[in-house]
Amino acid sequence: MEDRVKKFFAVNTGVDVVYSTSDGFLFTKKQDATVHSFTLENKEISEFERNKIEFKEVLNYVENEFKDTLNNKEKQVNNKKNKKNGRTTKGNVQNTK
Repeated sequence: MEDRVKKFFAVNTGVDVVYSTSDGFLFTKKQDATVHSFTLENKEISEFERNKIEFKEVLNYVENEFKDTLNNKEKQVNNKKNKKNGRTTKGNVQNTK
């Protein structure tokens, strides 16, 4: 559903909120979505806000772009801690004799 909402927002730049019924129809007015939902077995209506959808996109982008960098930094920090505590990078205790 979120892909449909993203496409809707891309085409309808002046709309900041859209409502979805359980059958996938999108409405710019909650009242229209409510009236349509009366014809459905599942009367659930979901609200999507442009700024929340766009914020999620930014978070996903940042997470994907920097995931490897963050993982590498975390490994470096753990390796330093292990060396300081007398362990190898595999977590085995070194023989100090």
